[in-house]
Amino acid sequence: MRRFGLPLLFAAPLIACSSSGGESGPPPDSCSNVPASAQITAWTADSHYCMIRFASGLQGARQLAIAPNGDIFVAPSGQIVALFDSNGDGVSDMTERSTFASVPSGNHGLAITSTHVYASSTSTVYRWPYKSGDRMASGAMETIVHDIPTGGHSTRTVVVDAQNRLYVSIGSAGNVDMASDPPSALRAVIRRYDLASVPAAAARIPLTNVRLRAPITSPSSPFSAMQAARWA
Repeated sequence: MRRFGLPLLFAAPLIACSSSGGESGPPPDSCSNVPASAQITAWTADSHYCMIRFASGLQGARQLAIAPNGDIFVAPSGQIVALFDSNGDGVSDMTERSTFASVPSGNHGLAITSTHVYASSTSTVYRWPYKSGDRMASGAMETIVHDIPTGGHSTRTVVVDAQNRLYVSIGSAGNVDMASDPPSALRAVIRRYDLASVPAAAARIPLTNVRLRAPITSPSSPFSAMQAARWA
């Protein structure tokens, strides 16, 4: 199954050109604080916004996780990378990033809680100890979920909810799957795990009413694993 990523461009967010403008008028233009090499020509509905290239050189970056201190974590090419902006110029350059950990056969799945960083491969979900401000793992990698079916859609998005439950999306085995009765509990599903029982005996609870071909989700998506949990 072919995977598509962002080979060079990591992110081009729209940013406000000023933090405040008061009630007397629009905010002043402050895009000049961003290096010219990072600015991207783009039409915006408000001239006080501009588009920038925040970070580049990250092969296959697809999912972001925002750390409590504002660092941006991304998982390109089997690594977890922490991006930051120490000099405040609006860009994370090559000196403003740190490899947090390596992910065996990692894909894009990534999540951060107050205590751990989670990442996935096609068959496994891992985690590392974390506290706010960490940019390198302070402890050993731990296997949380294993033996996820491989092949077909390889994305394994991970989300942790406020009740300390882990959600893992598992895509279908192919673009066109033959219908089965009962439906497969292994593919095209979002599975829920109780992290309180990890790693001894993770409780796998399939959200069987969620039948999605390739459920690539994020916490902010209206069709995210978090929303799927509310449906169940």
